[in-house]
Amino acid sequence: MKYTYEIKLEAVKSIKKGILIDEPYNKISRQWRDRVKYWEKIYDLHGENGLKRQYRWHTYKEKLDVVKEVIKGNSINQVSINRNIPIKSIVDWVNLYRQKGISGLKLVNKRKVLMSKKEKEIKNILKSKDNKSSYTKEEIEYILAENEYLKKLHALVQEKNQKNQK
Repeated sequence: MKYTYEIKLEAVKSIKKGILIDEPYNKISRQWRDRVKYWEKIYDLHGENGLKRQYRWHTYKEKLDVVKEVIKGNSINQVSINRNIPIKSIVDWVNLYRQKGISGLKLVNKRKVLMSKKEKEIKNILKSKDNKSSYTKEEIEYILAENEYLKKLHALVQEKNQKNQK
């Protein structure tokens, strides 16, 4: 269940006053209390902005630093609070690291668009009827095919390297 910034802020402010408000869906449970206490710690460390949803891209070095903290014995909860990174992300990174090593943390995010800006421009040129490009249609198709081949080759090399690491 995802909660809005407003709900999180209201829950934290009320718990600071010593009152635990009811969960927005009229359920009160240990899980709700734990969640509010987690938000309270984030609020204490990062302020109101810490409660806002953040969609950030993390480098593999940042991920590796987080994983090393967990492996050293720090709790995932505490690392999550200190760095203001969702627990699920940290758990995923630790699992990836255990399965695939550092290379697992370097993998491209599945949601990230893989097509470069230039590729999009080239495809738009191909689609447009008034072709004012210096490239011929055949040259553009060749470049796109070559690019696809290189992507597949790169993926195969990465897969082979991961198997060799095991």
